Amino acid sequence: MDDWLTEAAKMCTVYRNATLTITAAGASSAEVGCFPRRNLETYEISTLLDMPLDETIFVRRALKDTHTLLFATDRDMCDFTDEELSSCPIITRGWILQERLLSRRILYCGQEELIWECFDRTTCECTHGDWSHDAQIGVSLAKLKLELHNLDHGLGDSNGPIHPIRRWTQIVRIYSSLLFTVATDRLAAISGIARAFEKPENGKYYAGMWVKDIAFQLAWRRVLSVETLEPAAITEARIRGPSWSWASITGPIDYLLGINFSNHRPTIDIQEITTELVGRDPMGAVNGGRIVASAPAVEGIVRLVPTKEEARKVLDMLVEIDDFRIRAVSDVRQWEKGTDKWQRTEPTHRLEDGEKVLCVQLLHAVDMDRAWCYNSWLVLQRVSERVEEWRRIGLIHLPEHRTWKSYAQTQPHRDVLEDRATSRNVMLV
Repeated sequence: MDDWLTEAAKMCTVYRNATLTITAAGASSAEVGCFPRRNLETYEISTLLDMPLDETIFVRRALKDTHTLLFATDRDMCDFTDEELSSCPIITRGWILQERLLSRRILYCGQEELIWECFDRTTCECTHGDWSHDAQIGVSLAKLKLELHNLDHGLGDSNGPIHPIRRWTQIVRIYSSLLFTVATDRLAAISGIARAFEKPENGKYYAGMWVKDIAFQLAWRRVLSVETLEPAAITEARIRGPSWSWASITGPIDYLLGINFSNHRPTIDIQEITTELVGRDPMGAVNGGRIVASAPAVEGIVRLVPTKEEARKVLDMLVEIDDFRIRAVSDVRQWEKGTDKWQRTEPTHRLEDGEKVLCVQLLHAVDMDRAWCYNSWLVLQRVSERVEEWRRIGLIHLPEHRTWKSYAQTQPHRDVLEDRATSRNVMLV
């Protein structure tokens, strides 16, 4: 185990210093190898032209566009079928992400084509030619890789300076949707990428988060729909680590990526952060951690109600404060009591209707481009009666569009939280 932890901490150096990384993109296991047999039969055809031809014409079916899968943007990934995804297994593997982002040059050995990637461009065998990463719209690994390289060398991109924490959260958002054989590898398998962000201006690193803009990073939330990965591939659950870290749950998470970082105001005052490392690598796996902070806080009661997906027995979490019920996103999906999935959920992860919780305000933010305001509150469950020790169980996120209709819908919820909140010292574990 010690040797594994030591070598895992070196992956940033290994990939960044490699002259060439060769990736078995089409391999479903270690036994398949880089060069599977291609089933590409060719056929001679005749022509209806009256003029004689000097060459014989052959045809074959088109190659599978492996590069389309490898370099899809976040907007495109949901359009692929299971059959298409199975032709390029590496795009769903968590451990492969840092290999793809940190390597300078990669030769992908797909099931039916070879693909070349470097910082400048990508090209392949399927006759599509080559293309520049700047031409893509949306967030793709190819773009993030180029930006990571530019960040490392103090460069910007065509749109100006690159905000490192914004890029980090985009990477985490993609990474959290990937699969692991061992769920507790989530921090270890991104440690190489974290080391690439290790700069004085970002502050220290704790369990997948940087001190810089940490209030924003604490406002992660479970993605509400994970249909493509459920039920066999992902079991939503808490795993080892502090509850305030995105790495403490399995399954995809998201951030408030529309926020302009210059316009968000943290309302939580963080006084101390500590983590208990598994090994010696500060970027690696952790057994636990705590945040000591003061923030506006208000007590409430959990209410679990059926969702529109009633046939699936999924429950929504609401927080009741006086006569108001405010929608929250639970970190672990809740199921109707007695169902099979309720039985498979760890007892410590099941919420009880009527239990008391504490709502702690993280930040208030304004997105000037889209005329939106945001308020984010952590929902906490008491761990110890003796001290102010709390575990995160969800997030309240109140977007407020600057129109009268939207304002009228969200303002009462915002008021009931802010008007009743008082400053409170808490310890998050």
